[in-house]
Amino acid sequence: VYGNGDGETVEFRYYDESDDASYVVDEKLVFEEDMIRGRVLAPYAMTARPGAGDVEDGEVPSVTVLYANHPNPFAAGTSVRYAMKETGRVTISIFNVRGERVSTLVDATHEPGIYLADWDGRDATGATVSSGVYFCRMEAGDYISSQQMVLIK
Repeated sequence: VYGNGDGETVEFRYYDESDDASYVVDEKLVFEEDMIRGRVLAPYAMTARPGAGDVEDGEVPSVTVLYANHPNPFAAGTSVRYAMKETGRVTISIFNVRGERVSTLVDATHEPGIYLADWDGRDATGATVSSGVYFCRMEAGDYISSQQMVLIK
């Protein structure tokens, strides 16, 4: 992917032939002048999940899903986006590489919709955690998913 304009934003979509629909990929790229992302032997990869990405205000997502945090890697803080297709309890927690719970971002019952939770790189006591790899885990009914996050100081 090549961007030739400073501050140019590129939005990606994909088409799913099985349901004859196109979806917006969560991730967007903001380019700096002459920036290149990916190479032939090291392609730039993005994650796309159908269902919740194109939900308009007031619409109900068709899937419960945990999206990748943004930005990632991050220094000061990061946002975790998630969707609930039905009313239910949701827990979103941050774990370190030893599997220890560092912080709980969400522990509540939600109506269907798309939500955002922020993590400021602090543990449950308010202390700043060290740089490294962390995992964001979402549990909602039968749905369980984890995403890797990298904190850089």
